[in-house]
Amino acid sequence: MKFVTKRKIDELGRIVIPIEFRRFFNLSAGDSVEMKATKYDIIISKATAEQENVKTIDELGRILIPSELRKQFNFEAKSLIAMLPFEDGIHLSLTD
Repeated sequence: MKFVTKRKIDELGRIVIPIEFRRFFNLSAGDSVEMKATKYDIIISKATAEQENVKTIDELGRILIPSELRKQFNFEAKSLIAMLPFEDGIHLSLTD
């Protein structure tokens, strides 16, 4: 698997999780993921029922990043986002 990939956020605040990341983390359309903000990035991981900030992956592998997280990390439409896989999930951060 490619260690780092970059994706752009669309006008609705969605980002596509690459297929190789979805396969590695066993994520499919209809699965729920949790988004957690850290000091430096957003972590996406497979969710359980009792977690907060849960979003569902659509059939194209997209998830919606909530507006409060987009504002916190200055993610705007067309922003280029770095995606890095780690043990605890996929880390998203703003990139050049």
